[in-house]
Amino acid sequence: MGRDKITMNSDNYTWNDIQRPRGLRWLRPILTLLRVIGPCALINYMICVGLAILFLRAPPKTRDNLDTFYTTMYAMLNGLGVLVIFACVIYLLFAVWLFLAARNLRFISCRERPYLPWIVLACGIIPHLHIVLAPYYATVLYRGSHKADEAPPPIFFGTPGYILSRLILLYVTGGVLNYIAVFLIFSGHPALRANREATTLIAGGIFGIGISIMYFVILRMLTKITNRQSATYGQSGQLCPSCGEQLQVDLESCPVCGAKTATNPGT
Repeated sequence: MGRDKITMNSDNYTWNDIQRPRGLRWLRPILTLLRVIGPCALINYMICVGLAILFLRAPPKTRDNLDTFYTTMYAMLNGLGVLVIFACVIYLLFAVWLFLAARNLRFISCRERPYLPWIVLACGIIPHLHIVLAPYYATVLYRGSHKADEAPPPIFFGTPGYILSRLILLYVTGGVLNYIAVFLIFSGHPALRANREATTLIAGGIFGIGISIMYFVILRMLTKITNRQSATYGQSGQLCPSCGEQLQVDLESCPVCGAKTATNPGT
């Protein structure tokens, strides 16, 4: 009976489709690990930037020491490399997560959405487009991860409060800190032009802080939606996908609407 079908709106779903979490379970420990690695990468980078600034502010005799110069620059580049690798890992993980989370909406709502995972993936990974369309795909995933009667109400243009507050934080953090970094690099102020190397390093540090905060907020959103989908999966395995009635283990069909079910997958 474990292979019986659950019929709803002419679409067939196996018991495992309704009951078992799909694809996101293995992402949980990775998300937790990355939330720890992220601050460590940022701290490492800021320490390296600080060392480079101290070297540039040192007396000329110290700066003329090539060993000290190469050691300091190597430390700075090492810190920047760790931060870049962390950002690339988050970007790839985000792409995989987008596809899996969008695909899971089919099993939560029992509706065929063959193109939704690809649409969400394209909206989320295309440069610059993902910034503009973030309210769309974030709202689709967050609201779709709830049962119909538990979906959070829209606050602003159909966007729930949780998603809206996180997106505002992302936009403000990214916009303000990136603007400050660009201003420091291209500013014509005499004090900044006189210490161009130190100014560039400080701008890089500010940019690194902005990127780290943005990715940390994104990780929190990913974890929130992942946990919500897992909770909804657990509830949907005990309810009829047709009418929402509680299923009974000893019956082969829903007692209310008569839809055939597989309520005993072990047999």
